[in-house]
Amino acid sequence: MPLGWIDFSKKERSRVLTVLDRLKEPGILDELGFSPIRDGFANRFFPGTSTIQTRAKYFLTVPYIMKDLERGSQTKNLAGLADEEERECCRKLMEKDPGGTGIIGERSEKSGRWVKRTPAEIYWAGLRQFGIFVRKLSPGEYFKVLETQKKRKEMDLHSGKCADLKDESEKDDADAANGGYFQFWNIPTYTPEWMENLSMKLTQQEATFLKEQILRSFPDCLFARMLQHFTKEQVKAAENFSKITGVGVPLPDGTQREYDLAKQFSDFVCAAYTVYNVMVSGGRNEKANERFADVRKKAGEISRLPAEEIAALLHIADARLMRFLNSAKACLQREDFEGLKTLICCREVQVKTKARARTCHPGKFGGDVWFGGEGLNYRYLTARQIMLDIFDAETADADPRQ
Repeated sequence: MPLGWIDFSKKERSRVLTVLDRLKEPGILDELGFSPIRDGFANRFFPGTSTIQTRAKYFLTVPYIMKDLERGSQTKNLAGLADEEERECCRKLMEKDPGGTGIIGERSEKSGRWVKRTPAEIYWAGLRQFGIFVRKLSPGEYFKVLETQKKRKEMDLHSGKCADLKDESEKDDADAANGGYFQFWNIPTYTPEWMENLSMKLTQQEATFLKEQILRSFPDCLFARMLQHFTKEQVKAAENFSKITGVGVPLPDGTQREYDLAKQFSDFVCAAYTVYNVMVSGGRNEKANERFADVRKKAGEISRLPAEEIAALLHIADARLMRFLNSAKACLQREDFEGLKTLICCREVQVKTKARARTCHPGKFGGDVWFGGEGLNYRYLTARQIMLDIFDAETADADPRQ
């Protein structure tokens, strides 16, 4: 069924798009309502990331654009001006690297449109979490505060109350709070000429800064530990979440335990969705049937999922989800697969309503379509690209055009 917007505000639209964004990673469709645990692990392992982030460079270009606005003379429509500069940034990146990957807005730009979710919206939460944006404001709130501040500064200049701010371009960030003016950004790598040599690659200075901010903000998370102790080659070898511990780098006991719990949960989700696909295909999905045979063999092992330990670790308060997990574990333990199918059907109805639940219409869907997850990566693929971007810059020559 096609979706459309019905007079939603930009803020409401952004909230809906944020929810939809979480479903964009391959294998992430949440037919059975596992997202509280999936997102809980992702936030714990790879804070500051989202499934629609593409490259590390945007953690720098977004604040650079905002710094340009703060230095400029405009006092109105700052959000629109930021959109324009983000689009110009897209064009320059397309010119510089026509075959490059991760350029936000490339397809939209080629069709003469601009994106619904700008880089600023996509990266804003991460910028706050990594201490690059230093205020607790949304993008919309930031633009409003900045417009008010710029208008006030303009009035003060005209009245002679802040002659020391006459040439703002010569003031540094340490002076930005003089006279009650807010400082918004911790971005020592900014220069007014940043767009002249714009590239998707980080400079060494940018890579060092971003890495330090991640380590300082979340020193004990898996993201930080991999940045500190893994090499570029080891991160490249760890192609997905399940391979992280297979590249020869030991994790601290606490991190290793959390990683093991996440892998166990991923295995449980895979088993649940295998049964789900057997059901919705009416037994016609050959891949699901083959995997179901494997689930039968490993039922006892899968049933040992420490659900209560996971719930305590992630502060899961969804009682219905926990009842489903524990009931499904019991079915697996006693190899009651018909009972498990009934549980899965009831859970989908609970999550999606009976009218939308595919398990209530078995055989209606083709046997060559796979619904739901096949393995959880917990936003690792996004974090992996960010790490590789940082490692690439750390080993490059200190050339600002790199």
